[in-house]
Amino acid sequence: MRSESGIAHERLAYPLIDLRIDRAACIEIIRQAGLPVPPKSSCWFCPYHSVRTWQAMRQQQPALFAKAVALERMLNEKRTRQGRGPVWFTNKLKPLETVTTDLTQEELFEEMDGCESGYCLV
Repeated sequence: MRSESGIAHERLAYPLIDLRIDRAACIEIIRQAGLPVPPKSSCWFCPYHSVRTWQAMRQQQPALFAKAVALERMLNEKRTRQGRGPVWFTNKLKPLETVTTDLTQEELFEEMDGCESGYCLV
């Protein structure tokens, strides 16, 4: 874990990690304080989103979803020109716009996205 930020007078700190407080513990602390639990944060193009999360983005934030679809498409066009295989933003190994129109019952009940750390180190 980095402690140097690259700025002479600044040092990075990770108090929750240092105290071994994970997402579940944070949620419990927030609930015990009587506060509403905020939604999980993540990058709009995070490949750890569940299909259900992508579907919700498609329905509730269509412009942002279109941006993710365009990014996935651009990456794959570039990879094709380089002679490399495709990459996908879901574990279904299909284009994002296809996966989100084809939900099965199992996918409707996915519990969590794959990222629990709060950051993906991208």
